[in-house]
Amino acid sequence: MSRRFILCLAILALSACASQVPILIKLPPNPDPEFLQVKNDIDTFKNQFVRWGGKIISVENKESSTWIEVLASPLNGYGRPGSNSDYEGRFMASIDGFLDPELYSKDRYLTVFGTIDSEFVQLIDEHPYSYPLVSTTEHYLWPEYRAVPYQYPYYYPYYHGYYYPYHTSHFGFHQRRHHFRFHNYY
Repeated sequence: MSRRFILCLAILALSACASQVPILIKLPPNPDPEFLQVKNDIDTFKNQFVRWGGKIISVENKESSTWIEVLASPLNGYGRPGSNSDYEGRFMASIDGFLDPELYSKDRYLTVFGTIDSEFVQLIDEHPYSYPLVSTTEHYLWPEYRAVPYQYPYYYPYYHGYYYPYHTSHFGFHQRRHHFRFHNYY
């Protein structure tokens, strides 16, 4: 009876550690065209599956879908967008339904899985820009990293205080401490 209980407890504990990232986001499609290949020749890659991600630039809710403008960056092995310096261009992701623009806000990271739908041209300032439009079947909004400031656990420059390894006795004399010495109690 106790073995079954321990086994069930272990399975429950391990299932709690399972990742929340969907499988389609973790694993790349086969073949996995790169962003720049598709950007240069959108018609060749039409209706082909892609897994792209990057930083959200803007969110626009339409009547039956949400269009998200994403600044594309390479993905790591788990599908998370990479560093800020490796941007490749922009793409539009069309996601069915309503997505809250406050939740999917600017500078959050997003990974999408879907098919290349068409080419979409929109002005950036006064320059026309050609976006690949991804018809999304799965998406994942990555949690924000919260930087915790590192605090050095000891006071600088004195690790244990100014008088270490000496301390002041009640009479003002300095006596050496013996930290790692076994005392004879006989």
